[in-house]
Amino acid sequence: MGQLSPVARLGAVLLGLGLLVFGTGCQWLLTATQLASQPPRMTCPTPTPLPTIQVEDGEDRQVINGTPTTRTRYRDTEPYEREYGMPVMTPTAYIRESASFPLGTIVNLGGGVDAMLSVAPQGATRQQGEVIERLYRITVEWNNPGPPLVFDPYRQLAIAQVQGADGRLRSSVWRWSSESIAVSDLPAPTSALDTRTQIATGRSTMQVDLFAPDGQVRVAELRLDGALSEGTGGVHDDMRVQFVAGAADPNCATNGLFGAAADPARQAAQPVQGPLVVPANGTHPSVAAALTQLGRPYCWGGKGWSPCNGCGGGNCYGACTSYPCFDCSGLTSYAWSQAGVTIGSGSGNQATRLPRVTNGSPLQPGDVLFFFSDPGSGKINHVTLNAGDVNGNGTPDMVEAAWYGIPLRIVDNWPANTYYAKRFAWAGRPQS
Repeated sequence: MGQLSPVARLGAVLLGLGLLVFGTGCQWLLTATQLASQPPRMTCPTPTPLPTIQVEDGEDRQVINGTPTTRTRYRDTEPYEREYGMPVMTPTAYIRESASFPLGTIVNLGGGVDAMLSVAPQGATRQQGEVIERLYRITVEWNNPGPPLVFDPYRQLAIAQVQGADGRLRSSVWRWSSESIAVSDLPAPTSALDTRTQIATGRSTMQVDLFAPDGQVRVAELRLDGALSEGTGGVHDDMRVQFVAGAADPNCATNGLFGAAADPARQAAQPVQGPLVVPANGTHPSVAAALTQLGRPYCWGGKGWSPCNGCGGGNCYGACTSYPCFDCSGLTSYAWSQAGVTIGSGSGNQATRLPRVTNGSPLQPGDVLFFFSDPGSGKINHVTLNAGDVNGNGTPDMVEAAWYGIPLRIVDNWPANTYYAKRFAWAGRPQS
């Protein structure tokens, strides 16, 4: 790639640290080590049915032979699976952890990031000694649910093996070089702080052209910096994810899933925000319980400490990686259970069974707030817990489990929030 100027070298250092400076502002990026924080895996559905999960649903108290006895009551997950459009039985996830996958496979990396790599030959060729080299284009389709991530395609994408027309296999490491600029129609990098050296939030595509021996590419690689952290000496390329030409995985009818469920057996640490200080005059027990869970992760179907695979209806939205985890109705159910009241699971179910607060009446801490999927749609798809004024600024707050990537949080002055105000349906008040 040639020698970098001092300014460019400084930029490269900043990239390694995860800081991208641009325009008149700055934005922290997660470091490249996030991608190597777990073994790469491919996840896809299988025909094997997954039984409904048994979850706690209150207690039964009775007297047996004169002795008071308490028995935990359980139910299966059918009610909220039905509400969310999931069948009672859903496909299990086939998970393959490996360092090598078929080309075209969606690979689930660390930080919830997915990558699908493909290679296409281009028209340009050149003679390098006795070897004819061809220009190849490596394309990576990214799915990044979180903040932008550092990734340098000019260094971290490579071809590792090519099979010539004579059947000979050539193995080496071929990466981008400045020689490809003259024959490539891709924009050339302008500096080490090129905006194309980051994985944007959401779905995006990254491409790079490079020369390698003419033939069929057998192996292409994502080269991750697993050891690029403090105290390691800054090792590059120590974790390689290979994409190999050949047959697809026989256990997976698709090329994998974007946003797939993580392996439930692998518990990833997640930071948890500490609870707010409960006001001196106290608050409702349900609100106090919800506040202790601030910062917990979201999981579709999450009811606290119960297993949650996040899969259903043919979709996998991500399993619970750090218990407890909640979805919207799981949070309100948990909060009220800690106040000694069972309100059931599922936003639609709770909306049906809870007594409504008279329209125009003042809301109280602990009231359950129901929201339509779209303004005026009539379909309830979200529920939160009215918290009163927990931050003391004179406006009403609510506690909610919103969606993936948003830890359990407080929404300040929710009636003034246009999104929530337009979708608010009514409030329910459980009977203590």
